[in-house]
Amino acid sequence: MEEVEDEPLFCDRAAGIDIGKATVMVTIRVPSETRKGRRQQETREFGTTRRELLALADWLRCWQVEKAGMESASVIWGRRWAVRHGGRGKFSLAGVSVTAGLSDAATLPSVTNVNGECRTQRVVLPGGETTWTVLGPDLAVVGPAEEFLEYLRVQGSSPNTVKSYARALALWWSYLSLFGLAWDALSLSDVGGFLSWLRGGDGPVVVPIEPREPRFSESTVSTRLRAVTSCYRFHELNGVALGGDLARVVHGGRAVYKPMLDHLARKSGRRRSTVRVRVPRGAPPPVLSPAQITAICDACAKPGPAGGQWAGRVRDRLLWLLLAESGLRLGEALGLQHRDWHAGCGGTPFIEVVPREHPHGVRVKGQRYRRVFVSDELDALYGEYAWQLCEAGADLAVPDLDAAPVFVNLAGGARFAPWRPGSVYDLVTRLRRDLAGQVPGAWSPHWMRHSHATALLLSGVPPHVVSRRLGHADVQTTLELYAHVTDDADMRAVAEWRAFTAGWRPAGGQDGGRP
Repeated sequence: MEEVEDEPLFCDRAAGIDIGKATVMVTIRVPSETRKGRRQQETREFGTTRRELLALADWLRCWQVEKAGMESASVIWGRRWAVRHGGRGKFSLAGVSVTAGLSDAATLPSVTNVNGECRTQRVVLPGGETTWTVLGPDLAVVGPAEEFLEYLRVQGSSPNTVKSYARALALWWSYLSLFGLAWDALSLSDVGGFLSWLRGGDGPVVVPIEPREPRFSESTVSTRLRAVTSCYRFHELNGVALGGDLARVVHGGRAVYKPMLDHLARKSGRRRSTVRVRVPRGAPPPVLSPAQITAICDACAKPGPAGGQWAGRVRDRLLWLLLAESGLRLGEALGLQHRDWHAGCGGTPFIEVVPREHPHGVRVKGQRYRRVFVSDELDALYGEYAWQLCEAGADLAVPDLDAAPVFVNLAGGARFAPWRPGSVYDLVTRLRRDLAGQVPGAWSPHWMRHSHATALLLSGVPPHVVSRRLGHADVQTTLELYAHVTDDADMRAVAEWRAFTAGWRPAGGQDGGRP
């Protein structure tokens, strides 16, 4: 134990902890026991096993340490289990979480993480809406990020979009904190360094040379980069120079897809990102066969003999048949009200997808209204379900049945309350178990949407019609997402190339000579 000059501190007994992969270096500073105005300082090295961490906690408790500051090249979380960025599973840090282990064993009044990590924070607004913000290492709101996120909220962006952008900006400000960069004084090379840090997670001091698995996929890296670019383009209006450097104006180009009226944009040019990530083409969206969809529907409810009484829950069958036949998203289906369903009455029945608030946060993506025509079979099933609701007393239990949600609780929870998305996924889990071996084990409600779009394109429906039915913002989204469908159809036709060339004749006659 050595003595050092006394310095103003926030507390009398403090510890600094530097955490590595295999060792933990701890330095404590406490008042001197022999000389007034002096402090004692001692450094010890501990391992990262549970026993050694508990010994570290006992050592701090013996010296009555009040506050510990931590620094680490990896993430330190204040709980026993941590969750990786992107929610890709839980992992344990050094047998137990260092922060939780010390605070539990040594009963420290506070444990401070000073490794530069920023994080996202869920926020419930006064009106009950949920949004997200970014907190810095000092747990204060990151001002520039919050300004941009507030701009997204004012523009009516989805809470999921705000959450995704907040995650990206938390990673960005963590990178800036770790490398000591100012957010408004950067170069393009700093942005390139952010991409390398996302993939490898290497700090500014030590860079390993052995090959490793990347932390994020290229599609995730591209998504995070787009969020950061959008944030700086927003701040470009406030004079942040990097916002203009992240995009350049181009004229013409060799892109395969050109938007409508592209010839008018050639004079003024189009904005194109300077830093881009090449994302490999992903696997085709998963689909369910008609037999598998029928098995899922039959597992929920079946009609009795000769069209008699239904056995099972018609509500569940109606949901799956609606998703498979209309291509609606799950949130759009749960947001339907009875007044949105228009029976055929001699014509073609249809439903209206109307953007509106929902008590469980489901919403119409893009907040765009559309009309979707459905079959008489689906319309008849809805009529049976509505009749069962009235028999159960729903018309008396709710003030206005027309404005009530179509899909409501029938057993668990408040009766006739809006059905929660979580309850739907509980139903999916049960159906996966009951139909094991008959349907793919990983199927989800969104597979119904992919199956519907694939069936329409295979039957020859034009892509722009499919795009409108699905509610895509641009037909290009449909073409990119389901390109394999039309490509496979074209390639199958080309496979019969001999039939197309059977009647061809050489230009110079049968003998190949000149005419």
